Amino acid sequence: MKTVMPQKLSALIRDHPAATLGLIGWWITLLILPFPPSYSVSDSISRIREAHWVWSGENPGGILPGQEGVRHHWFGLGQIFLFIGPDWLISNLGPELPRFDLLLVLVFPIINGIVLALGYVVGRDLGLDRRTCVLSVMAWLGTSTLLWHFQNNQENPQMLALGLACVFGSLRWVRTGSMRWLHLAGAASAWNILIRIPNGAIALPLLFLPWATCWMSGEITLKTRWREHARLVGMPFLVGAPWFMGAIILDRLWHHHRFGTWTGTYMDEYQRWAATHFTGVPDGFPFSTPFLEGMAGFLFNPSKSIFLYEPWVGVGVIVLLTLWKRIPPATRALMALMIGSLIITMVGLARFSYCDSEPSWGHRFLATPAHLLQLPVLGLVLAGCNSVMLRRWLMGVCGVLLLISVSSLWYPAYHEMLVHRKLGTEATRRPGSEHQPGLMIPVASDDFRLVRRPMEVVRDLGMQWSNPELWAAGSPPLRLLIPVKPFRNTNPGVAWVLRVGWWSGFALVMVLVRVSLQSREDRSPCRQS
Repeated sequence: MKTVMPQKLSALIRDHPAATLGLIGWWITLLILPFPPSYSVSDSISRIREAHWVWSGENPGGILPGQEGVRHHWFGLGQIFLFIGPDWLISNLGPELPRFDLLLVLVFPIINGIVLALGYVVGRDLGLDRRTCVLSVMAWLGTSTLLWHFQNNQENPQMLALGLACVFGSLRWVRTGSMRWLHLAGAASAWNILIRIPNGAIALPLLFLPWATCWMSGEITLKTRWREHARLVGMPFLVGAPWFMGAIILDRLWHHHRFGTWTGTYMDEYQRWAATHFTGVPDGFPFSTPFLEGMAGFLFNPSKSIFLYEPWVGVGVIVLLTLWKRIPPATRALMALMIGSLIITMVGLARFSYCDSEPSWGHRFLATPAHLLQLPVLGLVLAGCNSVMLRRWLMGVCGVLLLISVSSLWYPAYHEMLVHRKLGTEATRRPGSEHQPGLMIPVASDDFRLVRRPMEVVRDLGMQWSNPELWAAGSPPLRLLIPVKPFRNTNPGVAWVLRVGWWSGFALVMVLVRVSLQSREDRSPCRQS
């Protein structure tokens, strides 16, 4: 009788891997968030201030002058939508509560859990068996910049969740013909555009994935009646058009409500503000970087190269070109569309002056299409490992990438940016007014973060392990995994209890992953023929 409950629990985990991966995403985010969570980035705090203004009227305290003397931040409405309800609830529960920290802890772990759950569901719809799908999702988390984005409370996980929902809805419409899935894809794509306008490139799966999948599978050819081609292309456009129009109307209303104009974007407002507050602002700022320089930076700059920080992107391009006919149709179509989305995003942002994406581990503006490409690539690579030697080589590569990815969590992102600003030179600053320290214009950097950060981790580990006083004082030898701030001025015994609790939580994640991989039979209705 004592073994009944564990058996039932393990069976529940095995039979519902999507929910289990969602739990893993939620729990692992709580383990790696900095403390306090509002210490990670400022963008989300600014969006929370804008959400608070929507219902309370409290001035957000931004830098862009708006109507009635309110000073706004330069963000779109997409992520602000996410904060309005929770912000209203927390603010009404108690004004003395740490509102920013509670919001970040409540919202982002849930989003990250949804990302892993949707990643599993999309993998199943692409034809992966359950075990391979769980492996590919976990490899996706640990060997790309996704783990870094899980820690830093930015908008990228929300954009990725919406992108996955778009892919999921499009694939389900192809298989079932139910219009609700197409509406799901349309709503997700429209919401993504509200977060960031260049996210329109992530709508490619909604508009073209159904047609491309049927074309590559041979279900339609040049001899197929034109009406079938028109249905596969035209129906996503017709369904998506009202959602896109709704997003555009909301964006215009939001812009007019803040700045009193129906035209332009918040970047136009920022350009006018910068021109009046700084001297020496380049023409066209913030879109003033030479086009070829910006494109080369996306590809080859050591501090943000898409091939260095998202290595499976390069693998995906090679796999798509060399194994084109052997890749399942839906996977092939999705990979081709995501490569197209990456190219469109790079072209659209090549002239953006803040091309360094601040202190991001890689380029965060390219992260969402890159992650949508990497998931099917990892599924293909893991599913095709029939050779023991190849599997061991692949696990070694994944292990190295995991170590690099984990090392990116060592320092909170904006800590590094503050150091960068303190050490800024004339090459990265413009003279400012007497009220501003200077206009930051990041330029191409020779800083090889991919090498530098892991080396700093090794250096810091050596210093901490060789100094027993750090242990006795409650400063953990692994700042990487255990937040530093709760242990300051903490009784050493309490600090060790917290450490044990953290490692117990990490062990729980490993157990959940292991049980999820213990697949019985494959009963998925989502397999491709």
